[in-house]
Amino acid sequence: MTQLYNKIFKSLMITSIFQFGVLNVIAEPFIKMNYGVGISNRLDDYARDGYVPASKPKNANIYGVNIGYKFKNNVSLDFGYKKSDNFKYTAIDPSKYFYNQNISISTYTINTQYNFENNSKFFPFARMGIGLSKNKLGKYNVMNLDDNSKKYCLDSNSSNNFTYNLGAGIGYKINDKWVTDFSYQHHNLGQIKNSSKILENTIGETIEPAVSTFKVNSFNLGISYYFN
Repeated sequence: MTQLYNKIFKSLMITSIFQFGVLNVIAEPFIKMNYGVGISNRLDDYARDGYVPASKPKNANIYGVNIGYKFKNNVSLDFGYKKSDNFKYTAIDPSKYFYNQNISISTYTINTQYNFENNSKFFPFARMGIGLSKNKLGKYNVMNLDDNSKKYCLDSNSSNNFTYNLGAGIGYKINDKWVTDFSYQHHNLGQIKNSSKILENTIGETIEPAVSTFKVNSFNLGISYYFN
């Protein structure tokens, strides 16, 4: 975990030094609110032990806020926080066992954005960021569908991971104070791993906790206010 935090810290420092070293120090502070819909990847790694089925969790709402500065050469730098509703994982295997779990994500990132501004009120932009993702997993339940009995249950779990995001979108200048935008972002959120603590086990077998990488594609609406 120490190595992970060191990696994040060094990356953020390099990004910050680069940004502030090349940008005009005259800047406009802003605050931005975001709402998005997150579409998870298929959790193929869950199938590595041969009986946990791969499945794509249901879509989830994602809410966020960013605070930062826009510099005069159309580059902005901001700190962002995002929180998701539960991504609900469900699956059924050939033996008629039903699997379910809730996955929620909180991210803390430093981001940079470049606006390709022109004479129009509309402008495209590109965006990227790095930071920390806190991945929370609810109880991992496995049920027998034939008699609705519980096969086993694993405790909830959470982990901190290095995360990065890449995206692009289009903005619209309402006036000098307000800007709205629509964007697409790809989020690599690191690893999710179920707890090894068994809360219930009716089969008397050794249980290997499911592990997977977790990636989310999101489509977002944002509204920004500039304190200029």
